[in-house]
Amino acid sequence: MKQVILIITMVITGMLTAVAQKPAGQQQHKFFMALSAGPAIPVGAFASTDMNNTDGAGLAKTGINLNLAMGYNINEGYALMMQVLYSKHSLNDAVFHEVGASSDHWQYYGVLAGPAMTVNAGKNVMVDFKTLGGITRVNSPAFTYNNTLLVKEDWSTAFTLQLGADLRYSFAKDLFLFVNADYSFMRPKFTVESTEGSTNEPAEQKIDVIALNAGIGVRF
Repeated sequence: MKQVILIITMVITGMLTAVAQKPAGQQQHKFFMALSAGPAIPVGAFASTDMNNTDGAGLAKTGINLNLAMGYNINEGYALMMQVLYSKHSLNDAVFHEVGASSDHWQYYGVLAGPAMTVNAGKNVMVDFKTLGGITRVNSPAFTYNNTLLVKEDWSTAFTLQLGADLRYSFAKDLFLFVNADYSFMRPKFTVESTEGSTNEPAEQKIDVIALNAGIGVRF
């Protein structure tokens, strides 16, 4: 977590420095960048606690999402967007605790890109409607029993599709407040492997998440 805080601090400092060093009167605003954070809300099978769910019970709780969004305005109506994201979810594993078992978390990070339609929604307010796709690395949870590791964690690469909307409110010459809502889904495939090797099975987890973020951005 200390490394994440350091990265966020460095990005914000760089954004503010770029604005401070920009020559007076320069009006080029083709590019923009925003750093935001907020809750990542699991839905569907990813949030399910029903172990008999045929789509798989992800047991995921609401987690945290960090988002670095970058865009290039092609013209007044369209933009190209890229997004770097990271999310982490603890597990709703109370049923495991009753028998002395526990688990750690789900987490994933990735890079997405795609087009956006930009709408001027009023004075100093822009709204971006976007469709992004890209690659995400997903980490499945490990499970322990009486402090003994039973099932190993695993990493998988998955295609991710995201639909979302961003709101940008300019409150200074080159700075804007950034609020967005994104719906992302991915279908990573893991190997469920026990430490003693008695279990080694493929498994797919349906991951659907709604992220609601807020932050600050800069135009340059």
